[in-house]
Amino acid sequence: MSAISPQTGHTQSLTTQAVKSTSIKISALPFNITAPGTYVLTGNLTCSLLRSGSGPSLGAINISTAAAGPVVVDLNGFTITGPGSNSFAVTIGVLTTEGNTYPITIKNGTISNFEYALTGIGTAPKQNNLSDIIANNIVFDVTSTPTAVGYGINFVYVNSSSISNCTINGATVGIADSASVTGNSYNGITFLNTPFPLNVEQQSAPNSPFVLDHCLFSVPPAK
Repeated sequence: MSAISPQTGHTQSLTTQAVKSTSIKISALPFNITAPGTYVLTGNLTCSLLRSGSGPSLGAINISTAAAGPVVVDLNGFTITGPGSNSFAVTIGVLTTEGNTYPITIKNGTISNFEYALTGIGTAPKQNNLSDIIANNIVFDVTSTPTAVGYGINFVYVNSSSISNCTINGATVGIADSASVTGNSYNGITFLNTPFPLNVEQQSAPNSPFVLDHCLFSVPPAK
């Protein structure tokens, strides 16, 4: 029979070092994000970049789906302001044509005077869909004219994503959600002065759990 005896007289110390992540400053627009990290606005910024061509094009902040880790864009309470119609504010999936592996988050601020405020464009087939896009605590002040159909959220082939605690103001279409496979969630959204709050179509799966919860549909008070 063998016995296992505890060893005495030896003390092992384990030291855990906290890795402090350094935020990356966004101090000018347009700005392209191709690496993971937390990106923080340093102040109110403007962008004069207009749409090029007829399809989705680069905007004020462009996030690559090839980033090898999570991406967080913190507007830090500030506003990004665009040139009006024919422009994009935040794009996801325009720099690359592949689906993302890690979450992409945009939060805490105002996006003003763009025709397209937040655009996520995946592509078919399914493996090129986008997913895990999170937007929280953002005011989307969208520019719409008789010839410019303004969008607050424009998702195509975007799955398992969530928009919460946001205001969409002045858009022709508040949320356009097309060709989702697993469905998206919209919680606590205020639609203000938006003629068509929702345009949901071409869901790829018949039981896609599209969720709309605790939303307010309103118009400005008469002056």
